Amino acid sequence: MKNKRKSYFVSRAIQVKLIMPLIVIILLLGAVICYFFYTWVARTSYTTLMTELELTEFQKNFRITLVLLGFTTLCCSGTIFMTMTLLLHKIAGPLVPIHRFIDELIAGNYDVSDVHLRDKDELKELADKLNTLKGHLKSGPK
Repeated sequence: MKNKRKSYFVSRAIQVKLIMPLIVIILLLGAVICYFFYTWVARTSYTTLMTELELTEFQKNFRITLVLLGFTTLCCSGTIFMTMTLLLHKIAGPLVPIHRFIDELIAGNYDVSDVHLRDKDELKELADKLNTLKGHLKSGPK
């Protein structure tokens, strides 16, 4: 397959800058949910009269629930990370050859090869216009 990328982390700086705040928000949200759940359950368990056996069983189930909440938060963070990486790849991936192409044009090298992107890339139209611009610059002013 022509123009297949080898890595989904094409422009790590851009991708990490956009993905990490979402991951941090999800993790903080999970921590807040666990905290409020913990305080609600702690208040409930201490205000009701429970036997020692009931309290031990309750605490065991409570720990399992907290672990499941934490695991769910981590799974959601991982899913969002992978989804955002794939989505940003469609934008950040084409930026690398476009930047190289523009750098060559700025340096005065109008014989640089055209920018070739996949048809599915979001910036395909921009790359085509840059190739047209290169042709006009190469032919000189009219």
